[in-house]
Amino acid sequence: MIIKHILMLFNHEFFNMIMYQYVILPDVLLNYRLLL
Repeated sequence: MIIKHILMLFNHEFFNMIMYQYVILPDVLLNYRLLL
């Protein structure tokens, strides 16, 4: 159960990292480009 919980937590962090990299970051770059 504890291992499963750790894996879930790790998966969540990994998912957030991917979401940040592929969704939030391009959006920020696009907005930055539009401001210039």
